[in-house]
Amino acid sequence: MESDVTSVLRAATAPWSPWTAIRSRPARVVLGSGAFLLAYAVAYHFGMAFSPSVSAPFWFPDSVLLCALLCTPARWWWLLLLATLPIRVALITPPDLPWWFIVGVYLNDCAKGVIAALLLKRVLADPIRLNSMRDLGFYCLFAVALVPLMSALGGAAARSALGHPFWASGEQWLLGNAMAHLIVTPILFYWVLRPPNPATFSATRVIEAGALGIGLVVTLSLAFEQEMRPHDFGETRYYAPVPFMVWAAIRFRMHGATAAVALLTMFALDAALDRSGTFADASAAEVSSRLQHFLLLRAAPLYLAAVLIEQWSRVSDSLRDSERRFRIIADQAPMMMWSSDTAAGCEFANQRWLDFTGTTLAENLGQGWSKSVHPDDVRRTYDYYLKHFHARAPVEMDYRARRHDGEYRWINVRGTPRFGADGEFMGYIGSATDVTEQREREAALKRSEALYRDVVDSQAAFVCRLLPDATLTFVNSAFCQLLGRKRGELLGGNFVDLLPPAGRAAAREAVAQASSGAGRASWECEVAGPDGVRGWQSWVCHVIESAPGEAREIQAIGYDITDRKRAEEAGRQLAHAARFAVVGELTAMVAHEVNQPLCAILSNAEAAEIMLRSDTPPLDELRNILADIRQDDLRADAAIRSIRSLVHRREFRPGPVDLAETLDHVMRLMAGDALHRRVNLRRDVAPGLQPVVGDRSHLEQLMVILMVNAMDAMKETPEPTRQVLITVRNAGESLVEVAVRDFGHGIAAENMPQLFDSLFTTKPEGMGLGLAIARTIVAAHGGRIWAENAPGGGAIFRFTLRASPSRS
Repeated sequence: MESDVTSVLRAATAPWSPWTAIRSRPARVVLGSGAFLLAYAVAYHFGMAFSPSVSAPFWFPDSVLLCALLCTPARWWWLLLLATLPIRVALITPPDLPWWFIVGVYLNDCAKGVIAALLLKRVLADPIRLNSMRDLGFYCLFAVALVPLMSALGGAAARSALGHPFWASGEQWLLGNAMAHLIVTPILFYWVLRPPNPATFSATRVIEAGALGIGLVVTLSLAFEQEMRPHDFGETRYYAPVPFMVWAAIRFRMHGATAAVALLTMFALDAALDRSGTFADASAAEVSSRLQHFLLLRAAPLYLAAVLIEQWSRVSDSLRDSERRFRIIADQAPMMMWSSDTAAGCEFANQRWLDFTGTTLAENLGQGWSKSVHPDDVRRTYDYYLKHFHARAPVEMDYRARRHDGEYRWINVRGTPRFGADGEFMGYIGSATDVTEQREREAALKRSEALYRDVVDSQAAFVCRLLPDATLTFVNSAFCQLLGRKRGELLGGNFVDLLPPAGRAAAREAVAQASSGAGRASWECEVAGPDGVRGWQSWVCHVIESAPGEAREIQAIGYDITDRKRAEEAGRQLAHAARFAVVGELTAMVAHEVNQPLCAILSNAEAAEIMLRSDTPPLDELRNILADIRQDDLRADAAIRSIRSLVHRREFRPGPVDLAETLDHVMRLMAGDALHRRVNLRRDVAPGLQPVVGDRSHLEQLMVILMVNAMDAMKETPEPTRQVLITVRNAGESLVEVAVRDFGHGIAAENMPQLFDSLFTTKPEGMGLGLAIARTIVAAHGGRIWAENAPGGGAIFRFTLRASPSRS
């Protein structure tokens, strides 16, 4: 079904017609049917008003029937054709015509109307309008010539059966049908089916039409004055209406031409029926022939002139509208646009250009645009433009143009030659774009590229850039020295083939992984030095982001890790010593926590000893000192018990726990280890955090496990980016979420499912118990723990705890 929007648009753009004022479709059908029957009856009556011995000069019923068929869907045509039969039977003149003649003429007229309607609907976009020479040509070919000719053969045969001459009858029949569609049908098209819209009439237009109508009526009255003696159409007075008819065709086009022909036909037809003027003392055949030839010689040229003017006017209006739309679109375009004439001068510049230069269109016409060009660029610009202009070649050039604020900006100008329909050169049309920032970016990019090459060439690491098929596009000096070959010899070669055979398979897989967009890929391979000493290389490669349309490149960086490999073996031997170092760090933590209260106790004891040496010791002050000593002792005991609770296992004792305070305590304990590992510990605790239900000692162990795990994951991370971020947030009304993030290597996808399993570890020195214990602690608290890779690198371990119910 048609949408409401489509219906509204179609109604808004449909041609105006008085029939559209009738909103009810049934009412439109009833009134239209009644109007058709009435018009057909009147037309048939006038068609039969001429002598029965000859055919009517205009067979008016053909025009009425053709108009009705063109305005009615084809599926209802049979009703229109059937409805005309009773009218023919009721208006038979003379009544003694045989029934076979009436039926034959009826079928002939029906076939003629249907064929003409089908042909016009097929070849004309709007079958009730003659808007161009093509439309007029097809209309005259089918409706005025071919269809009437075929009908005339049948009509002549029928009339010859009644005793009339065949060829004379055929000629009269042909002219009657042809003249009806030449004279009457266009009048019905333009003044009945779709008359002019009164809403479009201006006062000046109405006055002009009135003066034209009066002049036409007066001249026609003089031409066909009945009191005049018999004369022929060659008299001068018959040419008096011609200027007014031409005026009507020129100023009002087909509406004016059809109206003028209608008035001419009325006066001529009236004179023919009254046998006055040139029709006096003429036979019926002569009256019909004179009338037809008189109207044919005036109507056909008038319609031709009107259609030519209509077509020329439409083309001119279309060109003007096209130019207007072009200027509107050009002014709204986001870029500057221009066009030049055949003399290489500017003929148009859009509003963007005028705003950019702060000039007017008049100031840019001709060669005025060059006043905005930088003086140093004028000659170069003119020479380039004129060279391409004379060659009719596309133009693209850069020059500096003065902006409205006086600053010169780089402008990229592009132009294309334009040609008319006949191939005639009409000038150029093009655009202009401010490319100052683009040129600055390109210059900065070149400087950056040069700096990059200088920096990379100075690196001890091996740096290579290659295409996805491993073809080398850049190598630095270190790689050239490694292979003992020049850069020119290596570029264009295959990167994988230049590596040691033992590492080629891994390198090929890493390059394929990187080029597929899977991220960074790395591999290690053993190499033999020139002296035969075995060594190791480590390579990492990743895709370099490229602009759209540019080939993707991969950058591979290699390192000599022979010393690292040797150090790893020594490191494994020092693992046990490292564990003792951690114990030493914890001992330092304990000393830091206990040292302050012990110092306070010692100071208070010394003060009390001094006071007791006096003759009258101050008992109140001694009591205060003893109270301070007791308080400091309790503080030291609490610190020791807190640290012992961190490393000793005991029963689970849930209660309200302040996570912010707990986290601060754990971070103080881990500060020494973090300092040793060069890791920055950061916290982000949301304000208004709810307490959780749990055992503080177990939660401290959980945080220590996750923080140590995070620091272990960043052994290979550069020191400036080694960070552990602990985030605590409310997760709804009943949960609190803790997240521990590192910036290490992340978690491999194949390790994710078994990450919290007992005895599973990715660390050579690990036992695989830390994360399993963490999962057990979280489960005991009724929470959930999981891990994920963080955007930008690293991993995040998250766990949730139940929030403590608020007290009313």
